[in-house]
Amino acid sequence: MNQQGSDANERRYYAQVRAFFSAFVAGDDFDDDDMLKAMSEGRDGIWEFRITFVPQARVFGGFLRTGEFVALNFDKRSNLAARGFAPLITATKARWKALFPSESPLLSGRSLLLQEFEDDI
Repeated sequence: MNQQGSDANERRYYAQVRAFFSAFVAGDDFDDDDMLKAMSEGRDGIWEFRITFVPQARVFGGFLRTGEFVALNFDKRSNLAARGFAPLITATKARWKALFPSESPLLSGRSLLLQEFEDDI
């Protein structure tokens, strides 16, 4: 997401991706399969953010706490269409275990995961 792009099209694309995730951080409504979808029917806590502008992409990760999504993998949608989602899901699970060996991604439904995170401080 920090990439700027080498030409005007890439710069515009990366700016759109940053705006998409800025909207999530700001608390915009992502309670929709078109934007955020549970993978494997929600059994493993892995979710995908769906970048639907061109080129389409998917960002995979999980929720560490309510409202706190950890992005761990991404790929272009066209690549996923060719080889399937399983390799990316497997790699995402492995990265999660490496980063959070004693934590599992939250398994709640999307509406609960997207509730405003309240800090205990």
